[in-house]
Amino acid sequence: MPTYHVDEFSFEVPDGYRDDTLNLFVPEQKNNGGFSLTVARQPRTDADVDEEMNTLFDALAGMSKDVRVLARRATTVATVPAVEARVQARETAIRTYQRVLGLGHYEHLLVFTITSERAHHKRCDAVADALFASLKLREVTA
Repeated sequence: MPTYHVDEFSFEVPDGYRDDTLNLFVPEQKNNGGFSLTVARQPRTDADVDEEMNTLFDALAGMSKDVRVLARRATTVATVPAVEARVQARETAIRTYQRVLGLGHYEHLLVFTITSERAHHKRCDAVADALFASLKLREVTA
């Protein structure tokens, strides 16, 4: 059984379970421009990161006709291949803007999504740039 580690605890994952962890971070102040940071983990497939992110973007677009990938590019985090994208969507009457970074880390696809109201896209870009630049991957040990 694999052991699951976080800062506060660890436990043995029961056989037959997979890690689809989702972490959500939001600013403490109110009226924050709709900012949030989501970190999602899902098991890797045999596809490369670019193909996995295409599948993810296709799934998002299938959920709503108001989801558009504005731009995307291949990049790296340390030496790990990654895909970065800018996404625009409409949630009810509010248009949102997202910066998305996806990368493979051992057997997981890690997807970092910073979301804001569209009007705050420049601040969202600044937050995303700082986050992506600070990202340090840890070696996974048994």
